[in-house]
Amino acid sequence: QILNKHPEISESAVTGFMDVSGIEFIKCYVLTSSEISSTEILKYLRDRVADYKLPKSIVFTDRIPRSPTGKILRKALN
Repeated sequence: QILNKHPEISESAVTGFMDVSGIEFIKCYVLTSSEISSTEILKYLRDRVADYKLPKSIVFTDRIPRSPTGKILRKALN
């Protein structure tokens, strides 16, 4: 919800993913309305969420997959 409040982000989804050592991290997918960098997104989030909630990976995408009922298909993102 916090990502979607950013004026340059039109839609987002957040998932967990495992790195090679088996540790789970946060990964976010963003659909932007204009150019914005990962650094700008992280700066925006640092002011609003705890450090452990910051994503390790930010993926820019052209669409967020959804089910017919409108739910985000997180498995289709990973």
